[in-house]
Amino acid sequence: MTLVFLKARSYNRQVRPAVLDSSSRLKWTNTAQQPQYLVGDEAVYVSPSDCYDIHWPVVRGHLNVHPGPGGSLTAVLADLEAIWGHVINKHLEIPLRDLKYYRCILLVPDIYNRQHVKEMVNMLLLNMGFSAIIVHQESVCATFGSGLSSACVVDVGDQKTSLCCVEDGVSHRNSRLSLSFVVRM
Repeated sequence: MTLVFLKARSYNRQVRPAVLDSSSRLKWTNTAQQPQYLVGDEAVYVSPSDCYDIHWPVVRGHLNVHPGPGGSLTAVLADLEAIWGHVINKHLEIPLRDLKYYRCILLVPDIYNRQHVKEMVNMLLLNMGFSAIIVHQESVCATFGSGLSSACVVDVGDQKTSLCCVEDGVSHRNSRLSLSFVVRM
């Protein structure tokens, strides 16, 4: 065993878990009505004793396709459709049957999987029923949104950090970089 491992094991044996008192502000989601799915904070605060599987359809800015349960491309897209439909209906107060009167902008990372984008476009047009869609890269939209035609865009997100140089509305392929880590302060 390495010295670092031994030090870590020794430290972990000394640390005692923090026990929350009964007056902590953590409130579990009420699932008495047994909803088919939960979205947002409702999903995050579901009690471990309830029979729900938590899925994260997007991880590090990409679709979370993996070999485990709920990790197929079809399952991930179904989760996204349920989440977006819920948010559009509940928070934007737009009935899903009225999406045929709306158009959609899909922002994709600068480094993206072409097949995933194609499947998301199909889901938005065919399944959700938007009348039209435009797909654009995040860095180009960030540049234009800032009123610039050229910029070096650095996105320090929760799960990834990406960098891309944009010139005259074109994301330069050789300048795209995505790092799967962040600096937390």
